[in-house]
Amino acid sequence: MKIKIPFFLLLFLLAAACQKDKLPTNSQSPYYQSKGNFLILQVSDTLEGIYEYNLPVTTLQNDSLPLVWSHFDDGIQVTSHLQFSPNVDTLLRIIDKNFSFSSPFVNAKSLKVCAGAEVPNLSDFQFLGGPIQLNPQQIWSQIALLDIVQKYRASKPNAKIAICRIVNYIYNSEFGLSLPQEKFLIFIVG
Repeated sequence: MKIKIPFFLLLFLLAAACQKDKLPTNSQSPYYQSKGNFLILQVSDTLEGIYEYNLPVTTLQNDSLPLVWSHFDDGIQVTSHLQFSPNVDTLLRIIDKNFSFSSPFVNAKSLKVCAGAEVPNLSDFQFLGGPIQLNPQQIWSQIALLDIVQKYRASKPNAKIAICRIVNYIYNSEFGLSLPQEKFLIFIVG
């Protein structure tokens, strides 16, 4: 007894047996993937830099970020170090108004930007070095749409957002004198 297989069924079985295996799709995001629990953002008129740290301890004390400055003056120059207490690691160093971060620079172009953002209340901000005579939400607007910032805020929504104002004097050859340049460091714990 012969079994007759229709020609089209045979062709279908042959084609199905010869299909290529599907290659796995690249599931890696083209955007920077967060690897830490503490952000420092440097902002002037624009976002200048983002630095992310993975600290052993990010415990908040009394609803504020436990950021501690230490200063050393050798008579020639003043060196300032910033730490997140009780960690002993230096987050950033300032020598003669030059910033040196202890973490690699994260390019803002590699970050995902979201469509909308929640604006924190004025009470959510913590000012380092005294109050700043400007609305912190104006500074916040430059970083609010970044996905990494929103994820940090979502992970610890009750944590303060610390802002430190830094003024550098930059020589302007057109005027023949140094003019103040205002920058802000924004600290967010995640």
